Amino acid sequence: MRYFVFVSLLAVLGCAAPPHHRIVGRWTVAGTDQRLVLAKDGTAQLTRKGNTVSGTYRMGAPDVLILTFPGPTPAAAPEILGFIIGPQDWASRTVRKPGK
Repeated sequence: MRYFVFVSLLAVLGCAAPPHHRIVGRWTVAGTDQRLVLAKDGTAQLTRKGNTVSGTYRMGAPDVLILTFPGPTPAAAPEILGFIIGPQDWASRTVRKPGK
């Protein structure tokens, strides 16, 4: 558990690789009705429950996608989401929440 927290912290602090050209496009979050659209310029749109929010994305590792969205108010902390992209997920364009 400590190792996972440490690795996650490193990824969040900016030790991440630049966006990968294969990641660009439309994705589905496994087990939900959430949809992602990832652009070449590193921007992301997440649609959940009919609402779309815009933010940014980066690859934390070849199989880790990190999304950052602004908080609901300017003073609020940003929302940071992490997803796993397994080898089988590239073909289906599906991302998974860690531990799922």
